[in-house]
Amino acid sequence: MKKLDKKWFLKQKIAIRRELICKAREYNKSDTFNANISIVFPAVLSFQDKQSRSTLLRTIKLIRSKQNPSSDYNLYLDFNKVDTLYAPATIFFAHNLEQYQKVNIRSRASNKSNIVRAMMTKLDLHSKLGLAPCHSTHDMMNWHTFNGTDLTFGNDYTRIESILEKNLDDETFLIVNDAISEAVSNVLNHAYEKHQRYLGWKISLKVTKESLSLVITDLGKSIPVTVPDRLDDHMKNRLSNLFDFSNFLGMNDAELIDIASEFRRTSTKEKHRGKGFGDMLEVCKTVQNSKLIVYSKKGIWMSNGQDFKKLINYKDEIDGTIIFWKLPLNSPLTTQNLSSNEVGDGYE
Repeated sequence: MKKLDKKWFLKQKIAIRRELICKAREYNKSDTFNANISIVFPAVLSFQDKQSRSTLLRTIKLIRSKQNPSSDYNLYLDFNKVDTLYAPATIFFAHNLEQYQKVNIRSRASNKSNIVRAMMTKLDLHSKLGLAPCHSTHDMMNWHTFNGTDLTFGNDYTRIESILEKNLDDETFLIVNDAISEAVSNVLNHAYEKHQRYLGWKISLKVTKESLSLVITDLGKSIPVTVPDRLDDHMKNRLSNLFDFSNFLGMNDAELIDIASEFRRTSTKEKHRGKGFGDMLEVCKTVQNSKLIVYSKKGIWMSNGQDFKKLINYKDEIDGTIIFWKLPLNSPLTTQNLSSNEVGDGYE
């Protein structure tokens, strides 16, 4: 038998390397971004812009529906035009990406603006989206995010708690902590069936010298779905001076969220539990320029807690609930009426 020399082994090594390079080229060729079948996002990522809302919810629906591990389906997302990210829409999108991971996603973003790449890197989602990591000094990078499936907040919240303690006075710190705890408790008690709690909650917040901004999301049944289950005769009697229940079955989603804003206890009848965003609304009633927005199903409910309240309904639905709360840290307590109508879709 002829002995194999070094030259033979070298030829084999070159052949194997050539084969690997060719396979890599074929993979890259088939895995490139397909602009012809991509979902193109408009300039803003928002739930109050009709086009953006429709695009984002269509994308989330596809992500949720394509969870077959054996599927070779690729979803192409084009963020090339996006130059503004609003927190409620961005965090809710991130929550869905984290929970529904089996669909293959390829994305592209603008080279002129690094906002999308940087925020997805901040949320540790750039790899999932097929985007190169990117860092930025943009204001959005001051958002801090954590999540869970129960009332144990873990190490992430310990880090955020230290940020809150550093920037808030003792009274405000207690108010914010209680509001977060109550909102999460309300999510776990009402948004999910027991077998669904793994979907959990996600919280993102930003603290500056001027204000605290907070976003809480869940992927549960949505407020308009849960309100009828909680609205017994006793609750109707309590709220009859605020709402007309004669056409209760004909109420739209924003009106049902409005009813939920007045709930003060859960089905357990414990006064200290389940207040949800009601706690935040109570704070808004006493602090100038506060803002509270709730997105759930087809409805959007907005209020400054004082003289401004706005209800909007869309044709497409959000599966779950998003709460956005902005609390000015230097505004005096007030009981006077305000003329503000600038409640917006959160901040970058």
